[in-house]
Amino acid sequence: MDRRKLALALANVSGAFFVSCLAYGSFLRFWRAHGEWRLSHLLLLFQLVLAAFFFIARQAPTAVSWHPWDVFTALLATFAPSFFSLESKTATKIGGLILQIIGNGLSIYAVASLGRAIGILPANRKIQTGGMYRVVRHPLYLSYQLANLGYFLNHPGIYNVAVALLCLLSQILRIFREERFLEHDPRYAEYKQRVRWRLIPFVF
Repeated sequence: MDRRKLALALANVSGAFFVSCLAYGSFLRFWRAHGEWRLSHLLLLFQLVLAAFFFIARQAPTAVSWHPWDVFTALLATFAPSFFSLESKTATKIGGLILQIIGNGLSIYAVASLGRAIGILPANRKIQTGGMYRVVRHPLYLSYQLANLGYFLNHPGIYNVAVALLCLLSQILRIFREERFLEHDPRYAEYKQRVRWRLIPFVF
């Protein structure tokens, strides 16, 4: 095995391990908070397991951005939801629970649409245009925000307002950084012409 293939294999295994740790951490947090499984929790866990699988099998990138701002925004947007507090004692609101189920359900579809092109840092692993990517250019980030909003509705508070805003702003900044990087590929420029909306159809 040459050095490039070895580096790719190590990166993929590391990514799968990282996502697996997120899955385990999510399981512990939700179980300690509620002591029971909910559909939204199961969907989130399945999405993370699916992402770990694709990390192991993901294809080699033709380019990866190691720009400090790109690395920072990618990591911040990835970890920001873990800052949410579980301290709120308010009763679960059906609207918040539904948003979590929709968001986590869509995240499974988005990960499946992304497939072997999955990653954390901005990278070109073939421009994805199928599945949810026919509707918006960043469907996985949309699903995250829906789930975050639902979570906030069930755990309101000033601190969680700040975390929800951090999640949203970091993902928006991440979108701009990723698109700036991918625009060097003519195929992505053509894709942007076909799919106009970044995150929310007819809005953004």
